[in-house]
Amino acid sequence: MNLYGIILGLATFLLIGLFHPLVIKSEYHFGVGCWPVFLVAGIAACLGSLFVGSIYASVLLGVTGFSCFWSIKELFEQRERVRKGWFPKKEAPTPDIVFDLGGVLLDLDMQGVAAACRRLGIDPELFFVKSGGGGSATVCQGISAGEAVTAYQVGEITTEQFLSLVQREARTDVTREELVEAWNSCLGTIPRHRLDMLLELRRQGYHTHLLSNTNDLHWQEVVRLYFSSEGYTTADLFDRVFLSQELHLAKPDPEIYRHVLRTIGRQAGQCVFIDDARENVEAARREGMQGIWLDVGKENALAEILGRFLHG
Repeated sequence: MNLYGIILGLATFLLIGLFHPLVIKSEYHFGVGCWPVFLVAGIAACLGSLFVGSIYASVLLGVTGFSCFWSIKELFEQRERVRKGWFPKKEAPTPDIVFDLGGVLLDLDMQGVAAACRRLGIDPELFFVKSGGGGSATVCQGISAGEAVTAYQVGEITTEQFLSLVQREARTDVTREELVEAWNSCLGTIPRHRLDMLLELRRQGYHTHLLSNTNDLHWQEVVRLYFSSEGYTTADLFDRVFLSQELHLAKPDPEIYRHVLRTIGRQAGQCVFIDDARENVEAARREGMQGIWLDVGKENALAEILGRFLHG
């Protein structure tokens, strides 16, 4: 009894059965761009079939080679089947979203703080100056922290040291409480709907983080006003909070973005960073992050940006 035909037929059947799911899995994980792998494998198998001594091995290698060639065509047909909805489409990994605080979530009142400074006899440029490069920490688009504020923002001086420094520049009758009030007068509001968008992002599976150039007085006040209500704490809104005062780093220093990426354990391309200061966004992009600039002059700018994540 000659069983050669049955054996070869069964082997061929198994090979073809193996290549069918292989094509499906290859298209799902790698797309049609993996077709050269099948081409090279097919050529190698066919060449091998010419030089092996066993007729069984030669036939099986030949079948394998032409199954690889067949798979190239099937890859592209599989792509069309996926587009028609017959097979599931591989979704892109959900990115982590890193938010700036002031100018993105929190409205800033830079004119208010300037007016408060003048009432106390303080030059507003002690606090904030026009952006012009150097080692200053950015505050918002076009504005950087002054030298003293930068030192405070990165934790080089304490709150008491900062207030003492400012006190020397103010009128002699100005109290500590007035200094704190003037300093905090740049803090505007965080509309509740912005926080609700953060909560919705988290409900949909996004990881959200905060990266802010800030200081102890501002952060305590923001937490007291906006991040203390039940359901709206920092733990409810963010996976991680990164503050310049604690990191001893400030945007746009590239190391602050690297620290964030190391801490959250994501690749730079898997992270979206939203900031209202262009130089901060550009610095994040140079580290490979998906930087998005928020135009504070545009109404509902944040809602428009987040809409692409919330609503696809």
